[in-house]
Amino acid sequence: MNSSDLEIAYRNYSKSLYLYAFSLTKSEADAKDLVSEAYLRAFTVLEDNENIYAWLVRVVRNLWIDSLRKKKHLLDEGQYAIEWIEDPSDVFEKIIKHDRVKWLYQEIYKLERKEREIMLMSLTMDLKDEEIANIMHLTTENVRVIRYRVKNKLKERIK
Repeated sequence: MNSSDLEIAYRNYSKSLYLYAFSLTKSEADAKDLVSEAYLRAFTVLEDNENIYAWLVRVVRNLWIDSLRKKKHLLDEGQYAIEWIEDPSDVFEKIIKHDRVKWLYQEIYKLERKEREIMLMSLTMDLKDEEIANIMHLTTENVRVIRYRVKNKLKERIK
């Protein structure tokens, strides 16, 4: 991949990749590290004919999983604290302005890891089902079923 393609990819995708990485790590520094490492790998490894955005998302996710393995830290799905969404100085607060959307994101962060990742990739990154399935190592039908079930869960919680 040449440097001009990488520069264009950086301008187009760096913010959404950062937000995705931040949603995974809950740390600005770690999120920036993941995104910069992904772009470094893109510069050295990526072929010109690949979908850059989906590839970068997969690399960020894999780097995050690798960092968890290195720390030997297992995530307990029920222990996510989401008070940081309500902090006015937070990155997400600038993006998520409406109460309903804030509520939706809070509910998404209460989901199991696989469900949460699928919903975040679908809603915030506008990835296609095929791309999400490829990143998550699932079938496209499985991604659709999981998203459908999550939507029904959220509808029930609204009531």
